[in-house]
Amino acid sequence: MKFYFQLQQTRIARGLRSIGLHPLLGIVLGVIGIIGISQLMYFKTEYANWLHVLFSIYILNQFNAKKRILFLQNLYDHKIFRRIRLIENGIVAFPIIILLMTMGDYYFALAIIPFIILFAMVSTPSINSKTLPTPFRSNPFEWIVGFRRYFLLIGISYFLLFKAVQVHNFGLGLFSLLLLYVTALLFYQSPEKPYFVWLYTSDIRGFFKQKIKTALIGMVIISLVSFLTLLSYFTDQYLVITGSYFLGILFLVTMILAKYSNYPHEMNLPQGILFAMSIGFPPLILFALWTFYKQSKNRLKSYLDDYH
Repeated sequence: MKFYFQLQQTRIARGLRSIGLHPLLGIVLGVIGIIGISQLMYFKTEYANWLHVLFSIYILNQFNAKKRILFLQNLYDHKIFRRIRLIENGIVAFPIIILLMTMGDYYFALAIIPFIILFAMVSTPSINSKTLPTPFRSNPFEWIVGFRRYFLLIGISYFLLFKAVQVHNFGLGLFSLLLLYVTALLFYQSPEKPYFVWLYTSDIRGFFKQKIKTALIGMVIISLVSFLTLLSYFTDQYLVITGSYFLGILFLVTMILAKYSNYPHEMNLPQGILFAMSIGFPPLILFALWTFYKQSKNRLKSYLDDYH
């Protein structure tokens, strides 16, 4: 069991170093980021405590993926397997519990504990045991894989939209729309294998045209209901809603270009910082678009131009 957690520590350290970040600095930045996001949620909406609980359930479910559980069961006997699952679930949920307690939401913090135990006891979760149907065709694999991997976030977004309409809270409603865009960005966080790029019978410009077209169609499918609902119930905020909707599309396009800016590897640290800065300061997004497109052209040249 000790070796298992040492191995996970090594994997995290190597992952951080691969993007040019020292493990200790990565942990510090991660802690600061988690605290900052938590405080922002408490500042923006009165349902921050519920959001923390829902997010913890989502993360625990990700660690309870069927293939991962079966792999651990094949490595360890039943007793050690349960102990590993309890410990890692506790490690994952501990920061959220601490954040809730520091804000005085003790009951919400305690509500997470049963889920820590539940997800450790369920060996083959039914939530991941069947193929989830998607509203997408077979072509946009990012959306099929992403939808099945992050469908709980989409469900949480629409739950928040329902609550926003119910209590007439525009801030919560806007947050639910932005959560859909954040979820879509996660669909493009990892580059695919070169084989899937070679399949495109087009040059680099045609490749990105197809990618962006697919992304826009997918985004409309998962967000149009949310967008129209907000416009219907918060008519006085139509400019903010419309502006946020199209700004989200710009960020999605930027993410697609950023995905291939260091292909076939993931974004390096400077590229990640540029993308994060463009989110924090939207006027920078045009510069980020131009930079990522230029870098992506150089990276994809040997995969597309040489073959077409």
